[in-house]
Amino acid sequence: MTVDNSKIDRKKLENIDGVKGVFSGNIFLGAVIGMIMIHPNLINAWSVGGMDPSQIPVWRLFGFSIRQVGYQGHVIPVIIAVWIMCHLERWLHKHVPEMIDLFVTPLCTVMITAFLTLGLIGPVFSTAENDILSFAQWIITVGHGIGAMIMGGLYPFTVVCGIHHMYNVIEAGMLSAADGLNTWMPIASAANFAQGAACLAVGLKAKNHKTKSVAIPSALSAALGITEPAIFGVNLRFMKPLLCGVAGGACGAVLGAIFRIGATSYGVTGLPGFLITWIIRPSMRLSWQWPLRCLLF
Repeated sequence: MTVDNSKIDRKKLENIDGVKGVFSGNIFLGAVIGMIMIHPNLINAWSVGGMDPSQIPVWRLFGFSIRQVGYQGHVIPVIIAVWIMCHLERWLHKHVPEMIDLFVTPLCTVMITAFLTLGLIGPVFSTAENDILSFAQWIITVGHGIGAMIMGGLYPFTVVCGIHHMYNVIEAGMLSAADGLNTWMPIASAANFAQGAACLAVGLKAKNHKTKSVAIPSALSAALGITEPAIFGVNLRFMKPLLCGVAGGACGAVLGAIFRIGATSYGVTGLPGFLITWIIRPSMRLSWQWPLRCLLF
């Protein structure tokens, strides 16, 4: 079989190849940067919240102290790293002689971007995470359910940024307190259920078969506490479901604060979370069936 090259749309081939992507960069170099950021030799980002800062190993490179921490679950640092990589790659293509461009440009692009990502973006993002964590710890102490409502609405945005893993610190602090009640889990569960319900609504109302096939399974995973498919695959794409989920999560968090719903441990949110969930009243402790009845109501 022969192919008429004159009929091939070169522009489409470039788009398929990823060369003319969002940042106009090499998708394979972007994949390498992504793999570096989640390398198994780096401490998993989900484990950092429960560690003392002095326990985290560091590299000493060119006078910089770089923490050996991975970026599992993060989104914003990856986008920033790929954006830097693409600009650096284009600059090197313009200034490196063509005879060594094929070897020098990819190597220098990956090495410089990896160093900047782990040495600069990481510490800046870590500082931002600590500030957001301090804000979350303070805001949930605001009475009358106002703080819970605010965090119930903001929680999906922290999932978008990939910093929701740090809330394990808040839960651990609550469980170590005198009453040992984790009131953060109902906030996260309300936000997750709301996003899952918004995603399910899209799946039920959509006429496009592809949208249905993505939305309905994503809603089911959100009911089990995994909301990334629902948020990134459906709600964030259409935006209105995301905002409706934010409103629903805020309302659900208020109810959780009013009824003093809490958990006796921390773990996955969603339906499995009911097994460790209680309603606390001044004179009685009611079992997990009551939160489930409130949810169904």
